Amino acid sequence: MKTALILVGKTVNKHLQACIDDYVERLGHYMPFELVGIPELKNTKNLSEEQQKEREGELILKQLQAQDYLVLLDVVPTVSPLPSISVATNSSRSPR
Repeated sequence: MKTALILVGKTVNKHLQACIDDYVERLGHYMPFELVGIPELKNTKNLSEEQQKEREGELILKQLQAQDYLVLLDVVPTVSPLPSISVATNSSRSPR
């Protein structure tokens, strides 16, 4: 089983990028791992936040295959200090 972390945008902080590269290398010793970067959307001035999320989501879904599982890690303002985690299969595209 291969694990891929799909990111939108790229890191400009050199120190943070060095840490990410080190983490990816270390993970590679324990399991097949890939870091997939999706470029940020261009010309987003005329798009609402919801439209931006929709387009980014479409780009993420293009990276998936029918048998893949998707785990969404997103920080959502809630009462709980923990980020929400949703799990969906690519075929249903809905949280379990």
